[in-house]
Amino acid sequence: FRQEAGAWTLPRAKTPRLAPGPKNRAAMSGGHLSKDFFELIKSIGECKSKQEEDKILAAEVATLRQRFTEQLSPKKMKEAVVRMMYAEMLGHNADFGHIHAVNMSQQTNLIAKRVGYLASTVCLHSG
Repeated sequence: FRQEAGAWTLPRAKTPRLAPGPKNRAAMSGGHLSKDFFELIKSIGECKSKQEEDKILAAEVATLRQRFTEQLSPKKMKEAVVRMMYAEMLGHNADFGHIHAVNMSQQTNLIAKRVGYLASTVCLHSG
């Protein structure tokens, strides 16, 4: 604690500054997410109109529909479920992936289980 202008305050913590560039792209994209997923989010964020966003997401939903028919590694399945959840949150129907979210919630891996429960909560509506 230090006293400034008659009041006690905590010293400010120094936050590290990340230089922009390719070295920190993993930090910006989460590191655990693929570059392709980072590019999807970036392209949706840069859309100038709702129609442009809908076109990108319709292609993504079609890709996800195909991907869920394949045998995916746990890491790829986790990313596919996150992508499905993202499409659902933006108003696109991806109900074909809901069962994969429920199945993922039964995994022994804690991260996969959390993703499964989160996707189930976001995507499965009562009523």
